Amino acid sequence: ADGVDARRARAPLRAVARDRPARGYEGAMPKAPKPVYATDRELEEATRELNDKLESLKPLFATKAEVQDAVSKAARDVAEVREEVDMLQRSTEEATERVANDSKQHTDTSCQQVLDEVKPLISKLGTDTRLTTDALDDRITETDQAVRTMFADELAALVQNVDAQFASLKQELVELIELRAQQAAQNLASAKRDVETTIESRRREAEEDNGRIRLEVAAEFKKTMAEQAKIDAQQDAETKKACHELHARIDAANAIAEENKATARQDTNEAVERASAHLARYANITDRHLAALDKEGARLVNVLARTVETPTRRVEWLIPDACRVLRPPIEGLKQEFTSYFSPVFHAATGEDMQLEVRVFPPQLSADGNRTGVGNVALYLWAAEGMQIAMRFWAGGKTSTIEGLFDAPDASFGGSTGSTALVARPVVQRSAIGTRRLCWAEDQVEESGDLKVGIEFLEVIRHMLPGTASAEPPKVEVSEPVLGSLRLQRHVNHRIVGQVRKEVERLQARLVRRVEWLVQQASTLPRLFGPVEPICSPIFAAAGVEGMQFLFYPSGYSGATEGFCSLFLYAPAGVSMKFRLSAGNQIRDCNNHFVEGGAYGRANFCRFDILPDPQEDSILFVLEIEEVTQELHVKVGEDEQPQPKGKGTRQSPVETSVKLRRAPAKESLVDVKPIPSMWSAKALGDMAQPPDGFHAFGSLKEQRSKQKSARLAQYGTVQVKDGGSSRGGSPSRPQPPATPSRPPPRSPASPSPSFPTESSKGSAGERSLSPAGRSSG
Repeated sequence: ADGVDARRARAPLRAVARDRPARGYEGAMPKAPKPVYATDRELEEATRELNDKLESLKPLFATKAEVQDAVSKAARDVAEVREEVDMLQRSTEEATERVANDSKQHTDTSCQQVLDEVKPLISKLGTDTRLTTDALDDRITETDQAVRTMFADELAALVQNVDAQFASLKQELVELIELRAQQAAQNLASAKRDVETTIESRRREAEEDNGRIRLEVAAEFKKTMAEQAKIDAQQDAETKKACHELHARIDAANAIAEENKATARQDTNEAVERASAHLARYANITDRHLAALDKEGARLVNVLARTVETPTRRVEWLIPDACRVLRPPIEGLKQEFTSYFSPVFHAATGEDMQLEVRVFPPQLSADGNRTGVGNVALYLWAAEGMQIAMRFWAGGKTSTIEGLFDAPDASFGGSTGSTALVARPVVQRSAIGTRRLCWAEDQVEESGDLKVGIEFLEVIRHMLPGTASAEPPKVEVSEPVLGSLRLQRHVNHRIVGQVRKEVERLQARLVRRVEWLVQQASTLPRLFGPVEPICSPIFAAAGVEGMQFLFYPSGYSGATEGFCSLFLYAPAGVSMKFRLSAGNQIRDCNNHFVEGGAYGRANFCRFDILPDPQEDSILFVLEIEEVTQELHVKVGEDEQPQPKGKGTRQSPVETSVKLRRAPAKESLVDVKPIPSMWSAKALGDMAQPPDGFHAFGSLKEQRSKQKSARLAQYGTVQVKDGGSSRGGSPSRPQPPATPSRPPPRSPASPSPSFPTESSKGSAGERSLSPAGRSSG
């Protein structure tokens, strides 16, 4: 019994301790204490102790009368004690009030006395300071003037000295130049005399050598001329002989050439005749092939034109000045309606299609007002054998129709198994359309134009094999043709990705347990300081997308030293009952996320008990017990704008529908392991989605880069005691006193949220919402 009473006495103390607001969050609302529940083992031990006590006290049980007397006496003692306590409480309250009043009066009196003593001192100190400042200004002015005068005198003396030295150097330099010039003139005259003497001697020697050489050359020339005359006579005799032989050979060659010319002329005539015959035959064959190629080219152009328009999904027909152009039939002609046709177009595997607008006479009531649904109907003319599900529209009115363009058997031309080119068949077309859809004048735009069109939802075409190689069919275009067309082609290559994304969403709705393994856990407190989180990849579970683990190894703001903090980020509108686990430490949580933010425990547990001693890792687990999510859907916002005109009905009033999604607890059966990766940005801090995560192998490298960037940014600090600025160790940037709100975000991306303390949850729990958090 004593042990049970001691545990019961300690339980409220633990609740009160947890209810104290954390340091650094002044003004936070007090939190309701979380009740402490005894475990099954403690209940069993308490039960056994009580039974043992009862067995030992059975011989000492008192009688009923004794017990009643004791109870009465105890009640009287309690009443007396309660009266004394009430009297003491009243006395205490009166004494407290008197002490508070006396303290207030004494404080006010002391403050007034101090203020009266300080005011004269402050006035006298200000006067002395001004007088001292004026005296210092006068002394500084006198000193500056004296320095300026002394500097000017010294500078003038220095200039005079430099000028005198320059004049002396100039005189010495002139004398030296004149001396050197005289010596150079004497040397030049002596050298000139020597050169002239040498030239005269060389000239005389050259004249003597020239006379001797002339005599020798004349003798040698005469000898050479005699030898050359002999050689010329011999060469003339040999040349005459060679000329006679050459003329004889030329005559023989001319005779042979004349004979060869006659033979070549005959052979050329025969070759020309044969080539002309072959050319005529080749020209006939080429003409036939080119004609076939022209036909095949025309067919391919037709097929290509229709193939290019196959992805066309939507056709818009613009009828200008519709009120004037679209006229109902004239009364008296017994004509049911008037038809107007669009230009021919190809779309959705169909060729030579046309839109038709049928204008009916207006239906009028007895008082002259129009009745019925309208005077305009839309029809589509297409080739027979096509089955189309389509949506017509005229202005803001739409109608969805599905029909088969019937074709008689003759329209298919039969199947002969031959693809030979035959005469161009005439395409048999039929029309399918709406009943009276709307009033034309109500759907006309302010410019006077009317937009009508068709959207192909599904097309099935019946064709015979081999029709692609046939000649393009001939089409009889319906008239009159009005306006212009605008085609909208639709090609979707995102189906596989969209299906894969939807399958992942469906699989995420079955996830109840999410696991995230953090490696190299022992290094986290050293790499991540206070209020620096390590964040998991973004994941989805139980139908809720955009969730993330936020783990602070050194604790969040206000956490106890040595404790770590763990939070879960979730989008707005989520109500969740879940369990957060880190290692073997488990905490129950229950929160409604009014706006996107994080919720968890600032003092989750001591960090040193979390890492696995063998693998140096921490396993974070999220187990979801119950979850609901509120969604808002706007109605009337995305409606197609209606053209403004007579009788136009405006779009519906914009409203919203609130949906509540709550997956059944039995359907949450899967376990989703998150990749063992980390990011330094929390989901609520991101202005845009992260461009990538990091593996735990690069944990030290990434953190060192981030610290280097901070050193480069805050590398210069202010030294207050010396009054100067110098480089040194950067201090951590302090958070702003009033954090600014982030810019507005689109609904598609998570709003930038910064953690702040909320009053929800039990002791030690905090909700991090976008209300504002200093940087870190």
